[in-house]
Amino acid sequence: MDWVRTFAFTVLHRNAFPLSNQACAIQAFILTGFQFHEPQIRWALANVRLRGRLQQVSDVPRIVLDVGHNPHAARFLRQVIERDQAGSDRPWIALFSALGDKDIEGVLHTLAPVMSHWHYWDMVIDRAAPRARLDAAFARLPATGHDNFKQALEMVLHEIQEMSVSDSMPTLLIFGSFHVVEDALVYFDALKSKLQLKQVELN
Repeated sequence: MDWVRTFAFTVLHRNAFPLSNQACAIQAFILTGFQFHEPQIRWALANVRLRGRLQQVSDVPRIVLDVGHNPHAARFLRQVIERDQAGSDRPWIALFSALGDKDIEGVLHTLAPVMSHWHYWDMVIDRAAPRARLDAAFARLPATGHDNFKQALEMVLHEIQEMSVSDSMPTLLIFGSFHVVEDALVYFDALKSKLQLKQVELN
């Protein structure tokens, strides 16, 4: 199967998905026996989208949503952030919450080196991580706890919008759960006219 691996890694596209995931999808497709042409694979990788995967919903301030909720996803996010920080001194701020059965500590450990500050809250759903666990997980990080998502987001947006130079504005990453991203999308849908939001992919 060397030819499969060779072909897969010649058409991988730097998009919102880890290269290993793309390679796995290509190999699975090849093994189905369906006929295809290389341009079709290239087009698919260049145009595939997943709601909530590195979904940029605002340019100024730059706000990115991601459904990543485990250390594997956190490692991919860290690579994206490190590429971004290599070209500028723009800091990243995180708004984060998660379900109780997730490896919250592993996610924080992975992303702590690239985050300038964290904001967190406990979600009001049955499977949410309890506040006590979140407080303990963030105890040694530069972090602020909040009562709910709306309070956390509006505080951060206010602080960002007080900055006068857009180049120095931090990027806001909202992530940790599909529930978190859904809450964010609902919130921003109501603010489209005010923030001039648009959806683009962060590459």
